Formats: sequence, structure tokens, C-alpha cells
Amino acid sequence: SYFGDGVYKSIDGGKTFRNMGLADTDRIARVWVDPGDGAHVCVAALGRLYSTGGSRGVFCTRDDGASWKQTLRPQGEWTGAIDLAHDPRNPEVLYAATWERSRTPWNFVESGAGSGIWKSVDGGDSWTRLGGGLPSGDKVGRIGLAVAASAPQTVYAFIANQTPMEETRPEGKRTVATGPEVYRSDD
Repeated sequence: SYFGDGVYKSIDGGKTFRNMGLADTDRIARVWVDPGDGAHVCVAALGRLYSTGGSRGVFCTRDDGASWKQTLRPQGEWTGAIDLAHDPRNPEVLYAATWERSRTPWNFVESGAGSGIWKSVDGGDSWTRLGGGLPSGDKVGRIGLAVAASAPQTVYAFIANQTPMEETRPEGKRTVATGPEVYRSDD
């Protein structure tokens, strides 16, 4: 989409919707609603498509959208939040993925040091960046997240890693991007 103007809520099964704020986020990648408390909502906002500025990161409300607080402010003017996932046993445990990318009408850089995975243990109020074997640096791109429903301590990350590597083929060696990778954590 080319622009958005915030979060909308329906209380009549989708017949009508009301704007609940966050108009400056422009693009919202994921909306997470606490399964035990519908007034607790977190939003992953990617921000503007072709320029810097706007509101980017994770925004949460605990009062049904009456007020929003930015709880994760990614580093870099082109970095926004692209995904959210939660522990189905404990909705206070959330994971967020940030994605640094710059897009202009003539170029698209789909990776950067702002791309990463974050964890919250307080329902999205505060975040810690995760490492422990995950790729980092200016070649990390878009990240998708999932928590295993059958084993909620298991978290999966699908990472677009642009780090160059050498590949050997019958015709010789060549350098290629690493490409998408799947990471798994059981702790």
C-alpha cells in the first residue's frame, strides 16, 4: 500500500470502523491483540515508504486505543517494526522484528544494522535486543517471527541475510548473497 492513516477498530463485527490513532505510522505491518485482555494491543509500524520521518517502531495501548505509547524506537531513520509474535502461554512475552530499509523511486536497500529481533517480558512496555547467534550488521534484511504453539519456548526467525559468501560450482567460485535463513531458539 502507498499510505495508511492509523489503526481502526470495529465493535460491530466489521460493519463500521473507527480510527483509533497512530495516523503518522503510515504503514502498519502487524497488529497484536492480547488474547486475555482486548484493551492491550501492540502495533508494529514500518513507517513511510519513500522517505524518512513518521512514526516507526512498536506502539502499545492498554486502554483500548484511547492512548498509545511508543515502546520500541528502532535505531536509524529508515528502520521500522515489521513483525510481532507472542508466547501463547504468557502474553507478557512478546517478540518484535525491526527492519532497516531505504526506498526511493530509483533504489531499494533492503538491509541495515537496524534490522534485528527484540524481546519483551512485560507486554511490550520495554524491549531487549537479542543476539546469541543471530546475524547482525548492515546486511541483515527483513525478519519474520513465529512462536511454536506446541512448544512456546521455541521461537523461529526467518531472516533475509544479504551477507556475501563464496559458493563453489563446477565452473568455479563466485560470490553470492547468503539469502534467507531460518533460525530456531529453544530457550
